[in-house]
Order: sequence, then structure tokens, then C-alpha cells
Amino acid sequence: MFITACVFCLSCQVAQREENKSRISLKVRSFTASVKNKTWNTEKDSHFSYDTLDYDLDRMALVLVDVWERHPNGGWSARAQRNIQEKIVPLLELTRRHNIKVIHAHHLYEGWELSKSIRPLPGETILGPEIAQSTALFDRFLQKAGIKTVLYAGYASNYCVINRPVGIIPVSQLKKYNIIFVRDASLAFETPETVEGFWTHRVITNLIETQFGRSTTVDGLKTALDQ
Repeated sequence: MFITACVFCLSCQVAQREENKSRISLKVRSFTASVKNKTWNTEKDSHFSYDTLDYDLDRMALVLVDVWERHPNGGWSARAQRNIQEKIVPLLELTRRHNIKVIHAHHLYEGWELSKSIRPLPGETILGPEIAQSTALFDRFLQKAGIKTVLYAGYASNYCVINRPVGIIPVSQLKKYNIIFVRDASLAFETPETVEGFWTHRVITNLIETQFGRSTTVDGLKTALDQ
């Protein structure tokens, strides 16, 4: 059953948090391009940059984008189902255990259903169509809920995760939020030339890390939360 996003639901999750675990130090990755002016260099001189930054868990939310039970493309669907079980499910269990707010953001396609493995629990937010289709309304929703850090996971990284009104690019351009892409809890819809090496997903991750936010992994988040 779909419900409109409710700030009260998020407040309920905040109230459940253990008082002694309100902040974490999370290792995040960005990408530093080699663009020095004074020395000769090539793209091979570019590198990943790692920072350990503090985040307030009471102001953090996980946005799960289009985690479907099935997809018309059988090969991609099989890959996605493995990723859901190996990455999305542990990520969701982790965030639930630490009372991080969970926001389910999916298209309302007739006949499509969310993965049975990530069915929303009472108190979790399912974005209604009005908010899900408006960056401005989603921004207002996040502001009212006190969110400052948005974790993104789901599918596909090169389509809905970055481009939807509630996705990484529009939300990052508001210049109000810490954007963190959980890069291994997502997949791209690849091309025939890129599918063997998952290169489209790698390029999209690089795009996010250079222009729109930072990234982490499920294990990275687990280390930060469970230490």
C-alpha cells in the first residue's frame, strides 16, 4: 500500500535511537582529477581521494530507488536480484538496526512491485507520487524532517538513481545536502560493450564522485556504524 511521505514517521525513527550513538565517522570516496597547471600530467595522475567525515545519524536518510521484484530484461533482472540479496538487503538491515530513516522512492508502474526482500516496515516512508515527481517538494520534505545527509542505493545508477526528481543530480544541485552514493548497492543498465566489466556503472560512480557527492560501500557503512 502506498502512502504519502510523512515527517512524523521519520520522527518516530529518531525517537528510537540510542542516545549514545548519534554520530558516526564514515570513510567516503571522491575523485580528484589531474588538472595541475605547473607540471605536465596525464589522466593517469588522477586518483581517488578518501576522507573520514562525521555525520549526524539523526539527520541521515537512506533513499532506495526502484528496487523491483522483477524487470522485463531477464539478464539484468538476474543481476539485480543478486545485488539486492547481497547488498541492498544487508544495507537495509544495517540502517534499520541503527534507526537510520528509510525512504522508499519508486515509480508507480502498473503491474510492477517492490522486491519482497525490502518491503517497507511500519514507520518507514513511501514517497507518494506528488513528492516523488517534484524536487522542490522532496526538498521541502527533507527540510521538515531535518535531513542533511542522503544515502542513495537502488537502480539503475545511470537512469533513475541520478536523474529522477528525487535522485542524486537534482538533489545535489540544491546545495543543501551531503550526497553519499552506496556504490556497491546499485547497478547500471549496461550496453553490449560495457556489460562484461560493468563499465557504465563505474563511469556513473565517477560522475557522482567528481561532481555531485561522495561514495561509500555497504561494508564501509557497516564499519562506521558497528564500531
